[in-house]
Amino acid sequence: MEDVVVLAGLFDVLVTNPSEISRDKIEAVFAAFDANRRERDLWLVQSSRYMADVYQRRVPELGLDRLVELRDEIVRRQDICWNFDLKASVEEARRDLKERLA
Repeated sequence: MEDVVVLAGLFDVLVTNPSEISRDKIEAVFAAFDANRRERDLWLVQSSRYMADVYQRRVPELGLDRLVELRDEIVRRQDICWNFDLKASVEEARRDLKERLA
């Protein structure tokens, strides 16, 4: 869902002058999107995969004998997922796009 919001925010920059939309500008949108989302998106996928392994007990260093550490790791990752400033992310991506279009 975050990706959709960021993409919409980027395309909104182009919609202000629809007659001026070009292939180069659309490519700039996707370049700005990639530059601003890739790191977080990769982390989210890797974290989801890791937590699935934890829940399936395939991560020996976080076994049931270490429940406090396991809980702390879950809380840490949930914090990264849920306490994310999406508005700031959109604004940063839009600044990036405007620089690319300048």
